[in-house]
Amino acid sequence: MPLAEKLQAALDNAVADGVAPGFQLVVFDSDSILFDGVSGLAVAPSEKTPGGERYKPEHVGWLASCAKLTVSIIVLHILERGLTKHGFSLRHLDDPEALAQVLPEFRPSSGHLVTKIIEGFDGIGPDKKKVMKLRDQKGRITLRMLLTHTAGAAYWWSHPLIAELYHPSDGSVPHKGFSYLTGNVSDFDIPAVTEPGHTFMYGHSTDWLGQFAVRSTGRNLRQLFHDILFHPLSVKSSELDLHVSPAIAPHLRPIHVRNGKTDVRNPAARFDLANAMIYHTDGHPPAGKAHFAGGCLFGNARGYAKILQAVLRKDSKLLSRGTWDMAFADDFAKRGIKMPRPLYKTSSPFFSSDVPEFAKTTARRDGEGMNLLTCVVAKAPTKSGRPAGSFGWAGLTNSFYFIDPVNGVGSIVNMQLFPFFDPQCVETRDRLEKIIYDNLGHLGKRR
Repeated sequence: MPLAEKLQAALDNAVADGVAPGFQLVVFDSDSILFDGVSGLAVAPSEKTPGGERYKPEHVGWLASCAKLTVSIIVLHILERGLTKHGFSLRHLDDPEALAQVLPEFRPSSGHLVTKIIEGFDGIGPDKKKVMKLRDQKGRITLRMLLTHTAGAAYWWSHPLIAELYHPSDGSVPHKGFSYLTGNVSDFDIPAVTEPGHTFMYGHSTDWLGQFAVRSTGRNLRQLFHDILFHPLSVKSSELDLHVSPAIAPHLRPIHVRNGKTDVRNPAARFDLANAMIYHTDGHPPAGKAHFAGGCLFGNARGYAKILQAVLRKDSKLLSRGTWDMAFADDFAKRGIKMPRPLYKTSSPFFSSDVPEFAKTTARRDGEGMNLLTCVVAKAPTKSGRPAGSFGWAGLTNSFYFIDPVNGVGSIVNMQLFPFFDPQCVETRDRLEKIIYDNLGHLGKRR
């Protein structure tokens, strides 16, 4: 059976098994599309659409943290090409003063929460908020730490102490609003949970990278995406954007959640629509507001695959070959950092399941690292067939991608389903990857 038929059958079977309402999948090499397919529904049955709506390749969803790769490329591009107003370059990746010059919130004397570490809570204050037990960080945060999730920052769904700031379990007044909804920069000015520079912690680092890109260049994030990525790579305005523009809006489809039903005859009846829309704007956000840089992209698999192909071929329009080589490498190896297992345990089951490891590894221990593209690097072959040196990440809506520079292939699968890292979604991702790797010979690729 040809690869395309095997992949399509796997998608169709996953829909029939009720893994997700529908899927988009694109498999590619550096210059061509090897498979571009969909299956199932983009909109599950509801009162408004009783029969649902079939998935199409042009349908757009929230790609969430797939944006982290793109923001990292933009920051590296800005530094490599000398585009900051401050004259910074890649030599400043480890300079905390360079970061603080652009983002004064990170200066130890600033009084901002990003310079603190939270250790717990001590009663309720007069403002009816939980009193944070804070201490100063011993070290200082750098761009490299933000690029590799080693700044100590966590999300509300990846650490219980941070969850308490946004949704206190005792019903007290929250310290923060959800920044993806509010757009408030102040809502991701939160304390770290570990000392910076020592371990992986999944959090708001990319939101600060977005602020670095904006403040250091004087251009808004949407303009930076257009100038550095979308225009050079011929990404259409209907394929990827940070704003629900007139080009995006007709194609935008919702996120889904499981509803607990077990209807075998109609697997799509197992899903309801989720109400989730991130803050977005078409230009410069108002003062104090920002795009949710760590999850700012609306798009489809076709559009995002154009970005991934550019990474795979080390496109010189984005970065020089030397910078690409540096960005591909496991940054943890030279810093002596071990990836924790689990990566994190969820503190918000609606948004995320536990993430024991990004990809099941064949290594007995220490099978994953991080690179400057904010991707998890395989240090040993994965059980799905990816080799050491391949890397990838994902979006909160179970959108998973990988790039394999060893064999010259990659893919993105888009599911638009909460919670992230749903076990059935991960199993489907791995099954699709195994089909790709079992058929590399038919693609003219090496093993």
